[in-house]
Amino acid sequence: INQTKNSTDLLDLGTYTYFASAKDTSDNENMTEERTVIRNIPGVSVLDINLSIESGSAGNITQNGVNNINFSLVEDTGDTAMRWWFYFNITGNAKDENLTFNIVNIDQTSSPWEYTSYIQPVYSYDGITWNRITNTSITSTTFTFTQSFTEDSVQIALNFPYTYTKNQEYLDSVDDFAYVNRTILGNSTQNRSIEMLTITNTDISINNKKVIWIIGGQHSAETSGRYSLEGLMDFLVNDTNETSIELRNKYVWKIIPVLNPDGVFEGLSREDTDGSDLNREWDDVTKGDEVSLVYNEISSWLGSNEINLFLDFHGSATESKLFIFPQAYLTSQFYANQQKLVSLFQELTFFDGEDESTTQGTSRVEMYDEFKLLATTPESPTYNNTYTIADFKLEGEKSAFVVDAYFNYLPNVDLIFPLNNSGDNDGDIQFTFNITSDNDIDNCSLYTDTTGSWSLNQTITDISKSQNNMINLSNISEGSYMWNILCYDNVSNYAWEN
Repeated sequence: INQTKNSTDLLDLGTYTYFASAKDTSDNENMTEERTVIRNIPGVSVLDINLSIESGSAGNITQNGVNNINFSLVEDTGDTAMRWWFYFNITGNAKDENLTFNIVNIDQTSSPWEYTSYIQPVYSYDGITWNRITNTSITSTTFTFTQSFTEDSVQIALNFPYTYTKNQEYLDSVDDFAYVNRTILGNSTQNRSIEMLTITNTDISINNKKVIWIIGGQHSAETSGRYSLEGLMDFLVNDTNETSIELRNKYVWKIIPVLNPDGVFEGLSREDTDGSDLNREWDDVTKGDEVSLVYNEISSWLGSNEINLFLDFHGSATESKLFIFPQAYLTSQFYANQQKLVSLFQELTFFDGEDESTTQGTSRVEMYDEFKLLATTPESPTYNNTYTIADFKLEGEKSAFVVDAYFNYLPNVDLIFPLNNSGDNDGDIQFTFNITSDNDIDNCSLYTDTTGSWSLNQTITDISKSQNNMINLSNISEGSYMWNILCYDNVSNYAWEN
């Protein structure tokens, strides 16, 4: 006789195993085979959501109705306010369904959620081509977005993902280029490699080149900055473009695209897996593993080489901008050069905003404070819905033109004689220098500290470009002295030897 037994409680969505057993009055017992039953609902349910993807993140996923799913943002380890990144995969049943997702724990006082009118999550069927989700709304602490799909499986994220593996695959793709040198500086806390590309024409001596040092990927969810760096690298390794070839001939490009591989891999919003904001550790004598690797590499390089410009690529919430120094923080020389660099970024790229800041612990401030490097932070608009991956990559490419225009704009001064740390036995020295410039040179001045303080010694106006020029100084007292040459062109641009 068929028997029926209903579950006394409504089963949660999930997969269950069941069987039946029976016992007679003589205590004989037998049971059926085990069977599986799946409790599901029409359309997409929480069972169809997979977080086991690289950079994946979402928490407390619950069903809120048919094709309606709630989830929360996962907080970074070190700061509960750091919660905005999400990324997951729907593994099936999405085709022809109209799905609604509710993020139930946003904080409208914290970036980027204070700019919710700009935020449009993205989706992709193949992880390559991404589309915006335009149907969004916000009420109190909940951000809702709705989208219909044409495939069963779909990836959904806050913004265009840029994973650690994607970066590794890109580095692999350029590894064999003759003018690319790939270096592993060391490993992160979770043993992922921190890598640097050096891009230059090695047939031309480094002594005749400017050195551009660039880092990125300090903050996990700021994926737009990593796309910009990929665009820059793509342009610099181009085999056939004449400008790319020229930029390899003229410059040494040192690029560290992902400084926080653990945070990127684990799908964090800003910090690393130790709960540290890497871009607040640069002035700490006990710097974290990742920062110390790059800091030590820079310090070692400067022991016998120059760095002429330092850039740290990030992503802002909604606007493209440059973090720069206020005038009072810099010497007049550095401020004038900074403002020229800013004007070129504004002219040639979409990095048109300015944010004056001296936040301690950032790479930019530390590079100036400790090493007196000209440094700025370009930030692309990570969550602004008007931008695409192609836009971000193009701005990286355009940044190469900014760098070249900046160094072409400045007069270039080379100190020839006396050599650094050289000796003199009579107190009469012929200070020799060379000046190159696209413009005519108005004057050049010798600065020394032979009088006890750093000051102007003398100025000359009869100057030959691309030839040795001399300024004589006699009867210098015994001692150890510094010297440099400052030159102005006919449109008031000026430069010292670096």
